[in-house]
Amino acid sequence: GSLDDVDPRDIDSGSLGDKFLIGPLTCFCKMGTALKSILIIANESWGVFGFCFMMNLGYTYVIVDDWLPCDQKGQPLFSYNKSKRIWLGLLEKAYAKLHSCYQHIHGGFEPYAVSDCLGSANLPVRVIAKPDLNEPENLKLWKMLISRLRSNSVMTTSINPKALKDTKEVITALGLRVGYAYFINRIAEGDGFKIIQLFNPLGTDGWTGKWYEDDPLWKDKSQLK
Repeated sequence: GSLDDVDPRDIDSGSLGDKFLIGPLTCFCKMGTALKSILIIANESWGVFGFCFMMNLGYTYVIVDDWLPCDQKGQPLFSYNKSKRIWLGLLEKAYAKLHSCYQHIHGGFEPYAVSDCLGSANLPVRVIAKPDLNEPENLKLWKMLISRLRSNSVMTTSINPKALKDTKEVITALGLRVGYAYFINRIAEGDGFKIIQLFNPLGTDGWTGKWYEDDPLWKDKSQLK
């Protein structure tokens, strides 16, 4: 149950529909953010685990046992660790208890999950499609993104399903999922380019437009920084 050596590749989001929670957890692992501060009690012999979340400007403590939902074959119904560790299922169970039940964490908003787990404040920013980054307001936003990334802030981005008149999770022609949380992993600029690198926390699909991972454009742009 220890959260000292968490590997994001060990995480499977399962079928509950709480990627808004599992995505940030995976990102925390990749960034090296200390998840162990969330797990405050771990008595494996008694099967008792305590978690600390932040709600309504205060700490909220949740105690759970080690019984996890499984199917008739004994396989986890929801999120689980591929390595057979159980910390992810326990954390998900505690988060469901924090919000009353599993049903209440079926679908959600990733910034709220980040706040619940780390106690950080949210700063939502709505961006129109293909903004002109040379305009003063957009240039100010660009500089803010650079500053926040340098301070190790957790930043997410997603495509609003309502903007496309589709409430379902679909994949765009460029490989991005609508209504799916991506994390800003790196920001680079140079030679007239401004590029934001996104991290897909659940490792499925990927950007297929210009500047995709193996695009030859990268070979001549070593000056990006």
